[in-house]
Amino acid sequence: MLTEDPLPRWASGRRVVAVGGQTNRPVDDVGLVTDEGGWVTIQAKKGMRVDRRPGGGLGEALRQLVEIYELGVPDSTTEALRPLEPDRDLVLILSDDSAPSTVNANLAPMVNRLRELPVDVPLADAAPNKSQRGAFEVLKYHLGERWKDRWAREITDTEFRRLASLLSVRALRIAEDGEDYATVRVMLRDLAGNVTAAETLWKALTPEGQRLAARA
Repeated sequence: MLTEDPLPRWASGRRVVAVGGQTNRPVDDVGLVTDEGGWVTIQAKKGMRVDRRPGGGLGEALRQLVEIYELGVPDSTTEALRPLEPDRDLVLILSDDSAPSTVNANLAPMVNRLRELPVDVPLADAAPNKSQRGAFEVLKYHLGERWKDRWAREITDTEFRRLASLLSVRALRIAEDGEDYATVRVMLRDLAGNVTAAETLWKALTPEGQRLAARA
């Protein structure tokens, strides 16, 4: 939001115009309002693994996806809640440097393809190799179980596609040797004016973010 750059495509590709934390919604860690009037709701799960544990980070985050799908997000023109719209809204599950490589190598690209999969293409085509097929089966299992918990019936392909069209997953690598750190550094350099000032800003922002998170 500070740099006025659009978010990466996996995070909606929109510009952020407002940010809130602990939003009192099912996906509540961070809520972003975009320039298209849409919402990017973020659930953070430290060290998230691609596994079938119902109480694990991925299973819990997907339960929250099912809940916010049912409840909706605030409409910018009224105080009412509206249904999530795939072309405006996104539910983003984020993990961190402690997440295994399987999150970005297998789960994230498969979810990205699934989000934009044409309706006449089989769901399984979102996973082009064995590793991503394994991630697909984990996602299918969790969404099916969480849907059954909520509605006491099996999820249909149409409902699965609708949920998947709203979902993005990524482990952010923003430690100094992480793959996303260079992107952050360039953005901060452009904002601060030079590399030294960017490093100073980063060192100030990191503990401040942790302090605010602890107070939320």
